[in-house]
Amino acid sequence: MLPVALLRPYCSAARRLLAAGDRAVVHKRVDAADIENFARLTGDHNPVHSGDRPVAHGVYLAGLVSAVIGTRLPGPGTVLVSKTMRFPNACRAGDLVRILVEVRSVRKIIKCEFRCSVGDKVVMEGSADVVVDRKGFTGDTPRRNDDET
Repeated sequence: MLPVALLRPYCSAARRLLAAGDRAVVHKRVDAADIENFARLTGDHNPVHSGDRPVAHGVYLAGLVSAVIGTRLPGPGTVLVSKTMRFPNACRAGDLVRILVEVRSVRKIIKCEFRCSVGDKVVMEGSADVVVDRKGFTGDTPRRNDDET
């Protein structure tokens, strides 16, 4: 948990602009080059991440979720405090991933849930606790955004 002194500069503008149920949806096709580049960056060369249809790294998917949280909902200025995730199915090169982030509650700590799916198969799901830095928060937060971009 963040110290109370660190939380003080956060939140008030975001709490006024965000509401439970706000959501953002983004689509991303995972390609073999993404997986290869991630392996090169992290040094994770586990054989499951190579071959004809390599499995995407779980933390790569977590990064896609973080990108939605930090750029779309809640948006710029968002700082991740904690994240839990599970991976019930594999995501492979060539898969089109639907990334959904939804605000569940808005207080000093904003609680979000997320789900990454390929078709009707969930490949990652979990929750994140975030705070919003008032200096970086723009207020350009999508409200109930179901854009399929």
